Amino acid sequence: MWCMTKGHFLEMRDAAKMGVLFICEKERELSRISAPRSQRDAANRFLTEHLTGFVACMEGLNRSASHISHVGTRVRNLIADCGWRYLSDVTAKSFEFWRRKKAGELSIKTLNEYRASMFSMLAWLPTMSNAGTSGGRGRSL
Repeated sequence: MWCMTKGHFLEMRDAAKMGVLFICEKERELSRISAPRSQRDAANRFLTEHLTGFVACMEGLNRSASHISHVGTRVRNLIADCGWRYLSDVTAKSFEFWRRKKAGELSIKTLNEYRASMFSMLAWLPTMSNAGTSGGRGRSL
């Protein structure tokens, strides 16, 4: 016996197995043994991809072009200078190390603007379905 799923035909035993796996995954998420799929997917995306989404969101909110440009540039520079590739790479320690290294080059105001730009992207992440509910939790810069 066959059934149809996402344009593919599967044998009923395969479909039943997929159903059991789906239920097990949801139970693990509800019991907080594993993170929701949206959070796991977000953790595996590059920070530059998250930045692209964040910039698009700011454009959709009609933020000024200069603001979008400044925030994008600052976050891009932080990602490159700190060597961050994924959300898990973003730590207060790595940011503070970068901040001390740049203290002689940039003013305190500029350093705070870099911090605010990165923080605003991290605060935006949980609001997006691609990052789940705690994409930036624990990421205090």
